[in-house]
Amino acid sequence: MAPSQPDIIVTIGDYFAMPVVVESQITSTDFEVLSVNPSGPTWTIRGEYATTFAAGKTFRVSGNGSPQANGVYTVSSVAESGGNTTITLASATTYAATAVDTSTDSWTVSGDRLLVFYRGQQFFVTGNAGAASNKQYTVKYSYLSGSSTVIVCEEDIPSTATVSGSLYVPRIPASATAGGVIRRVANDPLDLADYTITAQIRAGKSNSSDLIANFTVVETDAAAGEFELRLAAATTADLEAGVYYWDCKLDGGSGTVPLRIPSGGFGQLRVRDRVTS
Repeated sequence: MAPSQPDIIVTIGDYFAMPVVVESQITSTDFEVLSVNPSGPTWTIRGEYATTFAAGKTFRVSGNGSPQANGVYTVSSVAESGGNTTITLASATTYAATAVDTSTDSWTVSGDRLLVFYRGQQFFVTGNAGAASNKQYTVKYSYLSGSSTVIVCEEDIPSTATVSGSLYVPRIPASATAGGVIRRVANDPLDLADYTITAQIRAGKSNSSDLIANFTVVETDAAAGEFELRLAAATTADLEAGVYYWDCKLDGGSGTVPLRIPSGGFGQLRVRDRVTS
């Protein structure tokens, strides 16, 4: 995705450099969600797409039967099996249980965790010595008590619960269902290896107007989609104060549509002189 760059200001006689980062195009492919495992936490899609959903990539879930499950997730690992792809997310943050009160159906954790355990949020308890208490709960309300957070539950906490184990909010809501689609989010840098980049300054808003100057293009990190547009001090010294127009073309070769920066068309370039000699 070509960025929309701001208008440029150049001072006569000064060196100029503008960094640019280009992202890849958004994928328009929808991947069918076959199953979901909130405790995994994993999503499974139809087809073999391990390279598409490599670790660190992000994706969006939409159309799930549980609206709370729709959103953006980050891949921790991925595996193909039986013609399908299972996407595993990073494990959830856990909070050690520092107290439990079965008479008020409340758990306590250290610190201010009101933004984690809010009304209606679902969470799990795991590793508690009272095995029956290791299950899913729903926050009825929570409040601060000194330097700790008390979480009162909608459900009963079994009388066998002890001060042990930990609480965690699943990466995928427990209400998530099979169904809906997954679409990759375009946050990948565009590898510039196969692109030829040119950028020019012209007197008018078309390529038939007078050529004023060519930018020097320096690929600072081609694999990360990063490059700079530069003008040497000797080049700017030859410019006259005024308003000009510029753009940049990334040409991927035969059969591809060139990318343009700015994405909406040409940009304006103002050349200014100094007041004090």
